[in-house]
Amino acid sequence: MILVVGLEIGLFIFGLVSLALGKMTFAPSRVVEGLAGRLLGILAMLPMPLAFAFGFVVGFMEGFKNPNGNPQQLMEKIAPTVQAVEIGLAVGGTLLVVGIGLALAGPSEEERRWRHRRRRDEYYDDEEDDDDYDDRPRRRRRDEDDYDDDYDDRPRRRRRDDDY
Repeated sequence: MILVVGLEIGLFIFGLVSLALGKMTFAPSRVVEGLAGRLLGILAMLPMPLAFAFGFVVGFMEGFKNPNGNPQQLMEKIAPTVQAVEIGLAVGGTLLVVGIGLALAGPSEEERRWRHRRRRDEYYDDEEDDDDYDDRPRRRRRDEDDYDDDYDDRPRRRRRDDDY
């Protein structure tokens, strides 16, 4: 039972941090950000208050049925039910948060910027390494420039609208 309470407290703290920061980190490259991260934070915080509310309602109802009963007998009677529900809420909530989070997770904003910057740098590096690359503006060739032997003096055919 100590492990379940520890899981609930850890999940609550994880949800509180996610709610405050607006992002839930599952791995360095798997993050849920923005509104989805905050909603997952709220979902992560729910198992502890729900387990408390369920235990309170069950205890109150049993105490209401038998107001003069022994509290020790009452605890022995409702403890297995309350513990089962608490374990189910803690484990189910954890699995739900992790499952939805991993389904929604993508690269973080920093990772996307880094990948974009790396791709851009690789593109420009490839272009600059090319020895034939000339960054001067292009110009039309003059008639006096060197011609190939296959040069054809015929005028170019004009395009017509039905060529497209």
